[in-house]
Amino acid sequence: MTKNFILNLIARKIKSTGEYPISDYTEPGWTVELYVNNVIVDYQTADASGFYSFDVPLVYGTSEVMLKFYGPYGEERVEEQWE
Repeated sequence: MTKNFILNLIARKIKSTGEYPISDYTEPGWTVELYVNNVIVDYQTADASGFYSFDVPLVYGTSEVMLKFYGPYGEERVEEQWE
């Protein structure tokens, strides 16, 4: 008995192009790091009102987007989301 298989493989890496914005507020002066699939993409310090904003690069497939927050006295906070 012969079994036939049909495979749908991508022969080359496909990348979506573009970005989408995320922004929010945290504590003023906190450092915010942006990670996509556990790779740091960008970081910045929140302004005097606590505002931060990132342009998240689009990647092919499902991505885990994580923000890590660091306060001036060693505080840490993490937020994750799936795109």
